[in-house]
Amino acid sequence: MAGSKAAWGIEVGSYAVKALRLERNGDQLVVSDFGEFAHKKPLSTPDLDVDEMIRLTLGQLVSQKNFEKEKIVMCVEGRSSLPRFAKLPPVEPKKVPDIIRFEAQQQIPFPIEEVEWDAKVFESEDSPETEVGIFAIKKDELNHRIAMWGEHDLAPKTVTLGPVAVFNAVHYDLGGAGRKPFVVLDIGTRSSDLVVVDGDNCWIRTFPIGGSDFTEAIAETFKLPYSKAERLKKESGTSKYAKQIMQAMRPVFTDLLEGVQRSISFYENSHRGVRIETVLGVGSTFKIPGLRKFLGAQLGLNVARFDEFRRLQVEGRVASDFAGHSVSMATAYGLALQGLGESEIDVNLAPSEVLRELAWSSKSKWFVAAAGVALAASGLMFVGPIAARSSLGAGMVRGQTEVQNVVRLAKKHSSEIDRISSEAAIGFTASNFERLLEDREVWPHLVTDAMNAVASAKPQAVLLGSDLEEIRKIDPTDRRLLMLEDLGATYSTDGQSRFMQVEMQLAFATDLNPPVSFINDTVGRFVNDLAGKTREGVPYVVVQGSFSSNPGDLATVTVGADGSRSTTGGIGSGSRESSAPGRGAGSAAGRGGGGGAGMGAGGGMGPGGGVGAAGGAGQPGKRRPAGGGGFVDTGGDMGIGSSGGGFAGNRGGGGGSGFGGNRGGNNAWESGGSASGGSRKEAEGGVNLDTEAPIPGEPQLYSEGDVFHVARVTFTVKLVDETTADSGV
Repeated sequence: MAGSKAAWGIEVGSYAVKALRLERNGDQLVVSDFGEFAHKKPLSTPDLDVDEMIRLTLGQLVSQKNFEKEKIVMCVEGRSSLPRFAKLPPVEPKKVPDIIRFEAQQQIPFPIEEVEWDAKVFESEDSPETEVGIFAIKKDELNHRIAMWGEHDLAPKTVTLGPVAVFNAVHYDLGGAGRKPFVVLDIGTRSSDLVVVDGDNCWIRTFPIGGSDFTEAIAETFKLPYSKAERLKKESGTSKYAKQIMQAMRPVFTDLLEGVQRSISFYENSHRGVRIETVLGVGSTFKIPGLRKFLGAQLGLNVARFDEFRRLQVEGRVASDFAGHSVSMATAYGLALQGLGESEIDVNLAPSEVLRELAWSSKSKWFVAAAGVALAASGLMFVGPIAARSSLGAGMVRGQTEVQNVVRLAKKHSSEIDRISSEAAIGFTASNFERLLEDREVWPHLVTDAMNAVASAKPQAVLLGSDLEEIRKIDPTDRRLLMLEDLGATYSTDGQSRFMQVEMQLAFATDLNPPVSFINDTVGRFVNDLAGKTREGVPYVVVQGSFSSNPGDLATVTVGADGSRSTTGGIGSGSRESSAPGRGAGSAAGRGGGGGAGMGAGGGMGPGGGVGAAGGAGQPGKRRPAGGGGFVDTGGDMGIGSSGGGFAGNRGGGGGSGFGGNRGGNNAWESGGSASGGSRKEAEGGVNLDTEAPIPGEPQLYSEGDVFHVARVTFTVKLVDETTADSGV
């Protein structure tokens, strides 16, 4: 679809501000101008005033490029956005918008009125299923960005997400239909976006590993300031210490690899028949020597760089310079394409009030031009009055511009006040901790409701007994049995009321398609029946429409001949396989809180699983050393590290003392400063725990070849005081 004749795409990245101007010349798109303006310090630099650094770099951009009367498209980076994907039920076309809005309310973890969001429906001739991509960002964060851009008279009519722009660039340049699905990996400074290009369909996952993690690894290894470590990273290809630098960065390489592998596995498992064979790299981090080779060898995939744009014409003085910057221009490329009406995904998150301001601004100028036409067509007797009106119109335009500047400045100051207030609210934090004691009566009721929700499946009487043989006589798919694997909740507030988002992890077997239908017909119906009702003595009310069972979180577990469990899909991640029969399904792989929990359908843990301990929790996907607390995934062994000692996998444990586990499942107590992994030989003066204190296996409800599922459901409750609950308000 043809659009404007020219457009700027501007990306405010953590390392630099990148801008690209595309101009339409017949059927050809021409790069007529571009610029890459590096921040004086990367935005990941510790103790940096990020907003001020962005202002300085934007000032440099607008001083060298002319954006007056130009169409501008800008974006928000993936780590600040909320992309969600869901499959739509078969409904009439006129009901699709309502279904999409319902899905948005379920998928977005904030009240819908607090976010700007847009959606794109994906349909394929090869599949009867219809998917929807929901793209959102919190309003306060977006308004803060727009106010900052407005200080430099950058007023984009379109705002989208960085990874969406990357998809649009690659889809346009390489073509979508007819190509095998492939991955675009955009390694930014503070996070990485993995974008699957599957024909005209898109899927996005962002994980918090970026170029700054490589810098921090070098700084920590060589005890260097951040700025010197950043310079050393850039020079790693030619440095005489290249080998030592690469060794320092290896743990980050490994974390990045694991994030990519989990994301690809998840997509392949949730899209039957899809196999990813190619990865395209974009972003300046891909200039690190050895990164492509390492990823290609470890992933077993073809890894290339997206640094040559086939469908863009680059001529004249621009051509010689553009080639060296193209690998970091993919996002700006996609933004400019959207400005020209050439993007596959045309979502726009610009707030309606901003669009309204821009529309009225352009109409005001039209009114002035109309006054000029009237002046030319009128007699001289009207010159004086019409000239006065024209002058008034021009004054209105200038006045309106000043008003807009004041509004933007007010938004900026409002955001600053909110930030300062939140940082200064120490007393409120203490009060909130104290108020946790007030809610100690909540949990007994939550546990009761959770058990009643599980019981709503109405299990057969024999399933409630202890005769395992009788239970096994019932086909697993005929058992109306739900097993509660985990129950937890997260507190939140909207400033007036307090809420808890309750999460249940459930194991079950069914032949329904999709399997979560069993959950929706039992637990979902029970929770929805409670919604909005006050009950005597119950200190909360279930929020209407808050129940959610995301099919994308479903793990499917197959029981092997030796009792082992093979898992596909997973809660929050890809697939993981458990090799410990009798210890659970090992279904929910992934990293959270410094390590990845692998809770199974029997309550056990799969290999590599771990729960971040207090003091060791970190960002998802971040590796924590064993001596720093928290679980450490050692590529197949389960380990726990703590500040003075603890459990550790076969690559080494925490300082002081610790248990060392190995792949065979044996454990040995070791002390004296390290734990290098257990073995069948007892450590000197130690005890073989498998012999002295064996852990019994749990009863096996499933036999070889049986298949069951593990799902995660959530719903929200609003806390009410005892008076309100008793009065039925």
